[in-house]
Amino acid sequence: MDKTFIEKLTAIKESYNSKDFDTLKNELNAYKEIIPTFFSRNGESSGIRSMYEKVNDPTYNKKNINVVDLNITESIYDDYLNGMYTFIQDLNTVVTTESASDAYDYKLKVAKENDPLFIESIFGGQLNEEVECSIKEAADNLEILINFIPKIDTFYNRSLILSESMKSDSPLVKDSIEMICESVSNYSYNIIKNVMNTYYSIMDTFNESEGTVKEEKFVLL
Repeated sequence: MDKTFIEKLTAIKESYNSKDFDTLKNELNAYKEIIPTFFSRNGESSGIRSMYEKVNDPTYNKKNINVVDLNITESIYDDYLNGMYTFIQDLNTVVTTESASDAYDYKLKVAKENDPLFIESIFGGQLNEEVECSIKEAADNLEILINFIPKIDTFYNRSLILSESMKSDSPLVKDSIEMICESVSNYSYNIIKNVMNTYYSIMDTFNESEGTVKEEKFVLL
């Protein structure tokens, strides 16, 4: 099955790779546009409707697939992002009230290096490995995408409030803002991609099952 929307999503990511709030806003707006398009008549609406009809059909639902539990991913990242906001607020306080300490410089460097590794770890990595589940359970991942648009708005609004509270032109503050923009950008891309991949994997499983049924019928005849 052609993964058309994965290609479109990746094109958006590669066009922006946000490092500042203005670029992040444009990137997130592009994600907000592709999500309803994915579910629309011009997108995958017929396939999604067919998927929900088949998940309870014994002909198709006997196979399991490996997926990432995106509810766990969301929970872990929400806590992580809260910690990141607190860290940046503390850093801003340090650089506006006293000379920036080497400790914060080092912590920020480590945080920037580890952020992409952390995000990788919650999408099938050490912190949230893929699990084998039924097709019906895997289909629940699509609900994450349905509810993701308001979460995108929350990400941007919280990040913007944080940006407006920054009172320093310190390179540390600039680097911290770049880090949070890159993190939100990377996370948003990956969670949308994982939902779409779940859908395509389920549909591929249906196609495999249909091929097996046709082959068995041919043999019997």
